[in-house]
Amino acid sequence: MQRVVAGTQYMTVYKSFLLEATGAADLAVAKVRDRSIQFDALASDVVDSPTRKDIPAMLVPVVALTRENIEDTVVQDGVYTVEDICTAAYRAACAEIGLTS
Repeated sequence: MQRVVAGTQYMTVYKSFLLEATGAADLAVAKVRDRSIQFDALASDVVDSPTRKDIPAMLVPVVALTRENIEDTVVQDGVYTVEDICTAAYRAACAEIGLTS
């Protein structure tokens, strides 16, 4: 995150673990309770493996994390705090993009 803030790295890939974990839990509960209609509605995507095709899945969107959306992604989701990212060495870069505590 600090390299992205500083501009030495343009972006990184972020996938919300909150969406992923909540989705996995919802799928597991529906499956265990034998609620196939609910499971099918949650698993609106399909994936293939080397041995099986059309496996029901719930795919979480992948986000290109940049300076412009750090606060709306990793900070909002609680992965990092502004204080974690904006240490003394990165304080000026954080201020430049409006990332302050």
